[in-house]
Amino acid sequence: MKKLLLTIAICFIFTMGVVANSGSAVIPTFNSQKDGNNYQRTTVQISNITKEPINVEILLYKSNGNLWYDILSTVNVTVANALNFDGSSADNSFQFSLNGNQTCCFTLHAYINGHTEFGYGIIKWTQNSPAVHGLVARGQQWCVIGSSYAFCSSITINNGQPF
Repeated sequence: MKKLLLTIAICFIFTMGVVANSGSAVIPTFNSQKDGNNYQRTTVQISNITKEPINVEILLYKSNGNLWYDILSTVNVTVANALNFDGSSADNSFQFSLNGNQTCCFTLHAYINGHTEFGYGIIKWTQNSPAVHGLVARGQQWCVIGSSYAFCSSITINNGQPF
């Protein structure tokens, strides 16, 4: 019995370093709208609070609950300060990597006049580490009237807590 317990303990110790951790949080709202020179855009700042690179995936859903399949036909999606950004949305998600202790900015900006879309999203992360929490995020909705920017509202993600 002692040999069995010792074997289990040794196996557990050797596998601790290869555990892949993950987490997710809901973006409770986004808005993308364009009407002439006036528009609204949504930005989400995402910070990696670990020392190691982290893989991030963002899924966006329309107000009816369906995945936003045609997002790139009406909205520019950009990510500033991220690595390996895949903006193709071929699998209806946006994927990128974020270096340790870095912050990126994910932006949705409508470019088709008369277009309005709103809904919610999910941010997911994975990392080969023992980290319990990997990201913290917050968002804003910006209104632009002509050439003047105006802050519309703040978007709280996961009550401001790491996930």
